[in-house]
Amino acid sequence: MFMDTRPVPPASVTVASILSILGSGGILIIGALFALGARAAQSGNNATMTPHDRMILHIIAYSLMIFGVLGIVNGVSLLALQNWARRIMAIASALGVILSTYSLYISLALLGLPFTSDVTPHASHVLWGSFFGISLLIFGASLWFVTAFTRPATIASFVRPTPAGDLAKSSGLSCPLPLALLAGFFIFGAVVSLLLLRSLDRMPDMLFGHALYGTSRMQYVVLTETFSLAAAIGMLRVRTWGIHLALGLQLFSVANHAVTVLSPRSLPSLRAALAAMAAQGAKPPLHDPSTGFQYLEGLGLSFALALLAIVLLSRPKFLEAASEPQRLP
Repeated sequence: MFMDTRPVPPASVTVASILSILGSGGILIIGALFALGARAAQSGNNATMTPHDRMILHIIAYSLMIFGVLGIVNGVSLLALQNWARRIMAIASALGVILSTYSLYISLALLGLPFTSDVTPHASHVLWGSFFGISLLIFGASLWFVTAFTRPATIASFVRPTPAGDLAKSSGLSCPLPLALLAGFFIFGAVVSLLLLRSLDRMPDMLFGHALYGTSRMQYVVLTETFSLAAAIGMLRVRTWGIHLALGLQLFSVANHAVTVLSPRSLPSLRAALAAMAAQGAKPPLHDPSTGFQYLEGLGLSFALALLAIVLLSRPKFLEAASEPQRLP
């Protein structure tokens, strides 16, 4: 019988585990309420809900309850210092950071666009402002969780001590956490962009002040997202070409947005592209591209600068990890 000599986990990990259990319990309760609502609507023969609507409501309800139960089990396992639970929490938190980052960008973009539907501007600002606040809360909590559960002190609390020889065999190259999250961000964005390549062709893409649409836009998106996937794989495998490719992509993105914002040809090119698309039967989302254009491009420039800063600040640590000799199994 072996004595457990693992160090006591940091207090932040215990707090995060308890919060995970409480949050999962809340998700379970919400799912149960959705299930009760779907059953009440079915038994009451609610004419406003079609069978398709009720099916979707049941899917949402059961999905929430399943995630709630799994979250509670995972939280209890975290308190029991099960390493598989720590890995699941780290992966789920990383996904939370990636998805909430996209949600923050979308909410900021929609807050700055002119209002065109039947809802009042005040209601629109409240809606997207609330969406931004919730996304910011999820981003902060997910970033805290992924940081707390990937610290060396935390990992030591979940992993039983290994003999020195086995430790040397099991150790390997590790991508710094900020770049690992950035790689996940690249992969998610590339997969979504490629899957929705034809669905998202109602708005041209800008390339150094020139609007791309149709086949040229599709070729541009495929090329840039392929490079993003390659950079993500290179960073996760801790290859120096991966960080250099990511750096090149962000420099390209910053230069592209900066030229598009400053160039006097950008708006005329965008108007001409939208007119050509309208002549082909497309329905662009913006009636007047001049409203909100500078805001959106400025937001894209700010976002590209933030990602560039992450790459530059994490580059020394990444190169140090990449220079370490690869240990054979």
